[in-house]
Amino acid sequence: MNQVYNTVLWYLLQGGRHIDTAQLYLNHRPIGAAIKEAMQRGVSRDEIFVTTKIEGGTFGTNNTAAWIPQMLEELQLDYVDLVPPPRCVKHLQDTFQCREHLLITRPA
Repeated sequence: MNQVYNTVLWYLLQGGRHIDTAQLYLNHRPIGAAIKEAMQRGVSRDEIFVTTKIEGGTFGTNNTAAWIPQMLEELQLDYVDLVPPPRCVKHLQDTFQCREHLLITRPA
């Protein structure tokens, strides 16, 4: 995972501003550490657009509600900018409503 950290840090310090990750990739922790380091070096969090995706087993209200705080802790962030709706139609409504409720915590 050191390679992920180094690559994301380099990318952010070179001016990259969009991070696209997913629960399935198992790389939230090194990405979060790289974002934190970049912020300590002067990159503003407001300039970084972070996208992550929900893994199939995390669909539904209760699972999504439990996953979001864990994901934020792993990324060392107060918020993410985008969690696209899941492709699984069965739990789309519950997951989407839960995601909307819990992610409307972005600081003003």
